[in-house]
This record gives sequence, C-alpha cells and structure tokens, in this order.
Amino acid sequence: LYLVTIITASMLLYRRGGMLAASAATLLFGGMADLMYYRILAMPTVNFFSHTPPDPLQLYMTMGTNVAGFYATALLTSFISEKLRRTFAELDTNRQNLAELQALSRNVIESVPSGLLTLGEDGVITFVNPAGSEILKMAPPSIIGEHLSDIGLFWKDEWNELRSSMLTTRIIRGETSFVRNGEIRSIGYAMTPLNTLQGQSY
Repeated sequence: LYLVTIITASMLLYRRGGMLAASAATLLFGGMADLMYYRILAMPTVNFFSHTPPDPLQLYMTMGTNVAGFYATALLTSFISEKLRRTFAELDTNRQNLAELQALSRNVIESVPSGLLTLGEDGVITFVNPAGSEILKMAPPSIIGEHLSDIGLFWKDEWNELRSSMLTTRIIRGETSFVRNGEIRSIGYAMTPLNTLQGQSY
C-alpha cells in the first residue's frame, strides 16, 4: 500500500509529490519497523521479519530495501507522469495550431474570388466555395454530394475522359457551358489532382 500511495502521488503531483510521499512512507515504515523490532508493537502473523527475532543487520537491510523501492518508484512514476504531461501539452499545442491552420485555409479558400470545387474519383462534388456557388447560381447543399453531370457542367463520359487525362497531364484547362434559369452560361475551368496527406490524389 505504500507503493500505491507513492504511485498515486507521483501521477497527480509529479516528482515533488512522489518524493514527499516516498519520504512520508520511509518515516512511517521506519517507525513501524523500529516499534515492532523493540516489541512495542506486536508483530503480525505474516510480516517482513522472520519468526525468529531479527538482528540489527537484517532490520537495516529490510528498511534499506524498502526505502530504495519507495524512492525508485517515486522517481520512475514521476518521470513517466511528467513525460505524459509534456506529451499532452504538445498535443494540445499541435491541436490548436492545426485548428488555426484549418481555419486560415478555409478563410483563404472562401475568400478566393474564383469558384473552387473538389471532387471524388467518381466525380461527386465534396466541397464548393462561396464564389463557386455564386457562379453556378446554386446553394452549397444543392451542389455538394451531386455528380458534375447532375449540375450540368459535364456529362459522365466527359468527366471520365478528363479524369483519364489527368493521369498524364497534371493541369487541364478548357471551357464549358451550362444552362441555369433558361440562360446559357460559359465558364473557363482548370482541373488538377488534389494531393492528400497520404500522398493519394483524386
């Protein structure tokens, strides 16, 4: 139970708490051992002494071994706890930096005056910025999740040809027309594969 107390203190209060708990355990254990050695306290049925009266050397060895274990446990547990604390702090910092970077990227994308769409390999739209929504004259919920052919930009055969061309040509530029509200609109476009963190592109 001494070790449980030391481990708990080291985890909650780190090195200082672990060392204080180890010191307190040393005082309590040493005092108990002395009182039992001098028969002031009755020995339990199962104890750290042999059933024969111990000699001073055996007493000192028993106390020394336990005290060394107390402090070793405090040092090791506090080291691990402090390392975990630093790791959690770094994770929190990285998480905050990532959130800020994502917010910045989204703000930049949404502020671009040109329309921007991202697509899956099957040609289904996964993202549209405000400028793209304005150019297409459609609300984002009506665009995201739809195939390019569903919003009138390309036929599915045309998209398959464009996707095949992107295997050899990194950027494809061209013009296309679509009908919106009875009006024919022409737009220029540029397509390029989007690289993910895993190195995949689509």
